[in-house]
Amino acid sequence: MSPKLNENTTEITGSNPASNDYGIREQNTLKVINALAEDESWLSLADLQESTKLSRPTLNLVLNALVEKEIALSKTSTSGHALGGRKPQVFKINASHHNSVVMRANLSGCSGQVLSAAGNTIYTDYIPHTDYASVHETFNILLEKLLPHTNGPVISSVIATMGIVSNGKLIRCDAFPSLNTTPWIETLKNTFHQAGHHPHMQLVNDAKIATEWMAHLLKQNDIYPQSLVAIHCSDTVGAGLMFNGKLLEGANGAAGEILLGKENDWHEAHKLIRRLADKYQRPANEVLSCPELTAKEKDQIEAISRCIGNALVPLINLLDPDVIAISGALSDCNQTLEPIVSEIIYSQTATHTQLYVTERGALSVLNGCALHAKEMSLEQML
Repeated sequence: MSPKLNENTTEITGSNPASNDYGIREQNTLKVINALAEDESWLSLADLQESTKLSRPTLNLVLNALVEKEIALSKTSTSGHALGGRKPQVFKINASHHNSVVMRANLSGCSGQVLSAAGNTIYTDYIPHTDYASVHETFNILLEKLLPHTNGPVISSVIATMGIVSNGKLIRCDAFPSLNTTPWIETLKNTFHQAGHHPHMQLVNDAKIATEWMAHLLKQNDIYPQSLVAIHCSDTVGAGLMFNGKLLEGANGAAGEILLGKENDWHEAHKLIRRLADKYQRPANEVLSCPELTAKEKDQIEAISRCIGNALVPLINLLDPDVIAISGALSDCNQTLEPIVSEIIYSQTATHTQLYVTERGALSVLNGCALHAKEMSLEQML
């Protein structure tokens, strides 16, 4: 049985241990595609071997498969080696081989991007909300604005929203009630189809997809936690839990969301964030990303940070995670956030959990969607 993309994570899974071979092949292919995407000029085998650290036989195997599928382009270099001899083959990503479309909704509006086969952004757009009752329409209007900017077939699409999502299905979204009651996903599918695209679509929770992005950033820094607790704090507070690289979904998709709704430190942080939004009549993510406003509200930012630190203590004592990561607009307040959270968790826990605050954390959701879409596309192509 061929392996498939787990609907809740970007991890490739299969039905039996033989799928481990596929996982290694996928990882090697992803390394080569990332190397080609990093520099969209023509690259030699020596260049690619240096950046991927793959053996020459493995590299040749991957490149031959990519060229055969037209994901990569190949030609003979115009210049030879310094010592003469046959001119080498060079390779380049075929950026127009396919596209991905990613979208997300927060309390400010709906954002979206068209991505090339290299995973780079071709076009981005944003529509502010006029009211929260018509978010389903805003998503479709945004998609109609994105699709004319594609330069190949759209084969994957990831859509992130607030609320509880289980196995790619929306269970409940309190922030945007129309998403609960309208066939908006079917509408988006029809819009894709009318434009000649038939992508694999995936609906995800915003905090959980931000968790995927935080895990990716940790890997970029050679940090591979066996256990990760990720907090996403923008318009509200959400969490994601990862163990051995797999995101914990929960029995009903509510893992992370169930931290709210009771009188505890998580809920107190949520109330303080909402208070800021109400005070300035702006979505909380905009307030937290505005240095002028956060400077005025230093006491409130400190209070939110203390709530998060206190809320993390029982989680750390229970789970003993390698890393605590924080993203979202609150991470823009890192000069206040990190010292307070660090002091609380290191004084009240006996473990040595590492704290990591994501740079430009407000982009974590859309970046996570792009990462997810890229790996979905790769799974379909292999």
